[in-house]
Amino acid sequence: SVAQHPAASRLIVSLVGHGNGWSANGLPALPTRWSDQSEQVGGLLWDDVPAATATGGRTLSTRALGVALSRAVSTIGRPLDLLYLDACSMAIAEAAYEVRNTAHYLLASPNTVWASFPYHLLLKQVKSDSDAQAIGKAWLDAEAGELRPSYPFTLALIDLTQLEALLGAANTLADELISVIPSQRAVIEQSATASDRYESIYNGALNPQDSYADLTSFSVQLASRFGRDSLVGKAAVKLQQSVSAAVVYKDMQGGKSWKYPENTWAWQVYGGLSIYLPIPVDDPTGKRLLYTGTNLQWAANGRWDEFLNAYWPA
Repeated sequence: SVAQHPAASRLIVSLVGHGNGWSANGLPALPTRWSDQSEQVGGLLWDDVPAATATGGRTLSTRALGVALSRAVSTIGRPLDLLYLDACSMAIAEAAYEVRNTAHYLLASPNTVWASFPYHLLLKQVKSDSDAQAIGKAWLDAEAGELRPSYPFTLALIDLTQLEALLGAANTLADELISVIPSQRAVIEQSATASDRYESIYNGALNPQDSYADLTSFSVQLASRFGRDSLVGKAAVKLQQSVSAAVVYKDMQGGKSWKYPENTWAWQVYGGLSIYLPIPVDDPTGKRLLYTGTNLQWAANGRWDEFLNAYWPA
C-alpha cells in the first residue's frame, strides 16, 4: 500500500479480529472455538482452520505482533501514525509496550469489544489536514457513538511515546511492592481485590478472578491503603500520573453485557489501560508461568514479572 501511495501523509493500520490481551510466543496450536479461550493462553487475530488439520486454530502472539510491525515499519522507513487493534482486551500495558516503537498512537479497548465495525464512519474522519491524534479521537468518538446508549464499552487512545516512562513508573512500584510483600501481603491483596477489572476469562462477569486490572484503579487503591506519603503510595501516585500522560483520550460506559445480560459491567476508576494482575487469585489458566522476558518485552525490560513471582513464590 505504501509503495502504491508513497505520498500518503498518514499511515493508519487497523487489525480486526479476536483478541484477549497479552499472549505467549511459540504456541502453534490453539483451540478452534472462541469459547475455548478461557482454557488457553489466547492471542490476537484468531485464525480458525479446519479441525482436521494437525494444528487447529492459530493466533498472533504479543511478541510476534511486535516483530511483524517492526519489520513492516523498517521496510517502509517510517512508523505508523495510528494503530487500531480492533479486538478485545488490547489496551493492555504489555501489548502497548510491545508496539511502542512502531506507531505513535494506539487505539484499543481494555475490555471486551462488540463487532460494530463502523468503518464507513471511521474513514470519513480521515482528513488530509487532521493529525493522528485528532483522527484517533474522532475514531474513538465514532465507535462510542455506535455503542451508546445500548451497550457497555471501554475505549482508549494511547500515546506510545509515553510507554518507556510508564514502564519506569511501573518498575518503581514493583520494587516497592516486592520490598513490602513479607509484611504487607494482605494489604496488597485488599488493593488488588478492590481494583476495577476487565475480562480475561470471558465468562461475562467482572471480578477478581479476572487477571486484567485497570492500572490506574490498582494504583489508587494502593495509595489509599498504604498512604500517599509512603514509598508504595508515592510510587503508585507516580504511576497514576504516567498513565494519565499516556492515555490522551478515553471513554467508557457501564451497563448490561450484551452476551451476558445477567451481568452489569461497571468501572469506578477508569484509567483506560489495563495490566496483568493475577491477585488475589492466581491465574486459573496458568498464564502467569509464561509471563517472562521470552514472551514480552515488558517483562524483559521491566520488573512486573518479578513482583508477581515474589507474590506467588510457589
